[in-house]
Amino acid sequence: MPSCCTAPIKTTTMDHPVTDNKIVRHRQANTCLRNEDTATHQSTESSLLPLLIIPPYFRYLKGAYLSTYKQYIYSFLHLPNGDSKYRYSTRFIMKQFFLQASLQTLFCLLLCCIASYVLYSSIILHIFDPYSYVIVLDAGSTGTRVHVYKFLSHYDNVTTYVLKSEIFEERTPGLSSYADHIDNASAQIKNLLDIAEKSVTRFKQRSTPIVFRATAGLRLLNETKSRQLLQAVSQTFGQYRFYRSNMDVAIMDETDEGIDAWLTLVYLQGEQFYSTKIAALDLGGGSTQITYNPPEKLDKMSIIDANKIGVEKIKHDVTENDQLKRKNKNHVESITTEKILSYIEHNEDQNKSIEDNESSLSMSHLQQFQMFDRDIQLYSKSYLGYGLMIARQTIFINETIDERKIDLKKSNDYYVKLIQKEKLLKTHCMPKKIKGKFKFQEYLWQVESHSSSMSDDERFYQCIAQIDDYVRKNVQKAVGLEQMTIYAFSYFYDVIYDAGLLSLDNGNSPTMITKLQIRTLKQAAKNICRGSTHLLEKHPFLCFDLTYIFSLLTTGYKLSENTNINICKKIRDFEVAWSLGLALKLL
Repeated sequence: MPSCCTAPIKTTTMDHPVTDNKIVRHRQANTCLRNEDTATHQSTESSLLPLLIIPPYFRYLKGAYLSTYKQYIYSFLHLPNGDSKYRYSTRFIMKQFFLQASLQTLFCLLLCCIASYVLYSSIILHIFDPYSYVIVLDAGSTGTRVHVYKFLSHYDNVTTYVLKSEIFEERTPGLSSYADHIDNASAQIKNLLDIAEKSVTRFKQRSTPIVFRATAGLRLLNETKSRQLLQAVSQTFGQYRFYRSNMDVAIMDETDEGIDAWLTLVYLQGEQFYSTKIAALDLGGGSTQITYNPPEKLDKMSIIDANKIGVEKIKHDVTENDQLKRKNKNHVESITTEKILSYIEHNEDQNKSIEDNESSLSMSHLQQFQMFDRDIQLYSKSYLGYGLMIARQTIFINETIDERKIDLKKSNDYYVKLIQKEKLLKTHCMPKKIKGKFKFQEYLWQVESHSSSMSDDERFYQCIAQIDDYVRKNVQKAVGLEQMTIYAFSYFYDVIYDAGLLSLDNGNSPTMITKLQIRTLKQAAKNICRGSTHLLEKHPFLCFDLTYIFSLLTTGYKLSENTNINICKKIRDFEVAWSLGLALKLL
């Protein structure tokens, strides 16, 4: 027993000596008890302080604060409990916690939080939802589409991704139609993003990349209007939890559009990217793309970093002679909608600007990029202004002005403004007594056939001559394309299906691939241009559309009429579009 407990008790000469002695003994006993506790506490602290994982706060909880149920109740309610009131009170324990073990406790809590997060994110979330998602918004010239792709990763020496499902929705008209109504553009994007938000598990949304790519529709707008639309899309994206990269909202590079479509096709066919013989032909409303792996590689190329989601491009050396030729060339890619409408003159010198050197043509559009650690070289070329809708618009305007241009002293701009005001076009590429309407960007055109005395066959050959003249101005021969396995999709599929060449009544489905000979398109176009089919009631522009596709393949790409092409819309229930190729690069 400590010496303080055996010390003699001093008596006092007071009225109640017994009571005083009891008080003194009680105080001495309490003092000894506290000294023992202090000594024990100090020795324990000195031995356990290095152990940061077990701070004093938890020792108090175990050894004192939770020793008995009664003490717990009294401490929790801050009620007196004899002489141990202060020792077992919440106030005492919190004081010890903050003053003596704050750093240790915070460190321990931090470790617990990190461990819990890692466990939750890597194990629990993977068990409930092991999939990876990518969201791609495609703003085309005729509509805006959202693609929500769902992948399952698989590791076999290298990590690969298996596409499990796709959610596809489309809203019309194209975003470029809202160039003067930004609020409507934001509402359209928000409607599609709401669909995407419901399609992705909530706890996977922050790790799900989302990108917006505009194609020919916004390329044809002036810079101010296109920038305003992109800003509206970016602001709408900010209202959602999805992961946004630096280039999440942009106008898509023309070459990337063709490459990504080729990646989609090869991926769905299950072939190797670096050795496939697949050629992808995409036909949109404002542009068309052709991409394939040429059989012979060309030299004299230098690699540069394109800084576009891991894609490396080949920049070719352009000689001064090439540059001079291109200045004289009608390059539709650099003009806006207003300039396209005003461009109507047939310039014979433009035909001379097409280069005859096949090696130079291939080399000028040869691209290189990496996919799954392999270098891939592709021939990829995009033709802005040669999509189906803009080709209709431009060729029909040319025909209308040729018929109405009686006074040669008046400029072409005069007739363009007159046609824009009337919104009435005339063409030889439509059978007699057939009328139709179509909308491209801000114009809703009414179209009817010329009131000439030509026979049906004469009208057809007049139609194909005008289309050939338009196509050969810019579309170049695709060297080695005839050696490829050609797949055509988008408007290629839609037009050929509308013509009854892919009838689903014969057991076909959108997921089937139909092989056709190019001469079949010419025969079908000739019959339809004669007006000898009921299909013109629903599709009044079939005469032009089929003829244009035939001309693009033969007059443009220089394919033989005996060449077979594969027409497809879906492969394994997945849409054949460039959006899937872009999603693969984002994984």
